[in-house]
Amino acid sequence: MALDRFDAWWSGLRYVRRSVVLRLLATVLVFSCAITLILTAVQLYRDYERGIAQIQNRLVDIDRSYRDSLGEALWRLDQPQLKLELQGMLRLADIRAAEVRESPSAGTAMVVAARERMTEMTVAREFPILYRVQAKVERIGTLYVEATLANLYHELARTALVILVSQGANTFLVALFTFYILWRFVTRHLATIARTVNDCDLHEPPREADELDRVVSAFNAMGTRLHRAYLDEREASIEREACRLTASLVMRRSSELHQLARDGNMRIVQWAERIAASDPAHAAFAARLHQLARAYQSKAILQLVERYLEGNTAS
Repeated sequence: MALDRFDAWWSGLRYVRRSVVLRLLATVLVFSCAITLILTAVQLYRDYERGIAQIQNRLVDIDRSYRDSLGEALWRLDQPQLKLELQGMLRLADIRAAEVRESPSAGTAMVVAARERMTEMTVAREFPILYRVQAKVERIGTLYVEATLANLYHELARTALVILVSQGANTFLVALFTFYILWRFVTRHLATIARTVNDCDLHEPPREADELDRVVSAFNAMGTRLHRAYLDEREASIEREACRLTASLVMRRSSELHQLARDGNMRIVQWAERIAASDPAHAAFAARLHQLARAYQSKAILQLVERYLEGNTAS
């Protein structure tokens, strides 16, 4: 049973690792949970310090409020009055025990207590009970006050639960929204592309194109047009350079060409073959000469030479 659960967990982990969106979602959740825990711990620590300070201040306020009345009752050894005063302290928030002890003397010291002392989750303070005797202040006893931390811990637990639930819900909603956005704008199209490529059958007619197909087709067509334009420009550049070189050749040897055109077609053919073999840039011009010479077009040859000469002069 445990092995089956481990296999299922491992299969789920491998599925998550294969998905970019699920990995991103898991990363967002883990990071958000870590930040939430850190912020919650900081908030709880601050609330704990504030709660302890409030309890300490409450104990000091008890001493300040009950100091005179306790001193008067203890001086008179009025146990009912002391009991009443201690019961009043217990009505305050978080106060769980109070006790008045008479200062040791020759006899047995009197002790008046309200409730038993607790052994854990408490904050306790002792305050001296003073009484003025013949213009002299003497310590006649001690006030022991004990406050419980149970309410503080309960409040901290409630605060932690509220923070974790609210932040957890917030993190879950943000992660869910992130997952939806990525699926809506990225993953869905990637899955469609993968599915289309996988299901492509050259023997079947193509399906009706959607928006994504049209975008892909437009990019492919643009790339094809750019490549064709580059090839056309390169061919035009090569042709312009060949024309320039041929025009230069014709200008340098124009008199020779005129004489060859008058002498006979066979010499034109031989001259054309010779310049084509010497420089491939003159191949087009040599081929045209060869064609005209074979057709006994001496006048056309002279016109071809004149056209190259005019073009070179214009350039």
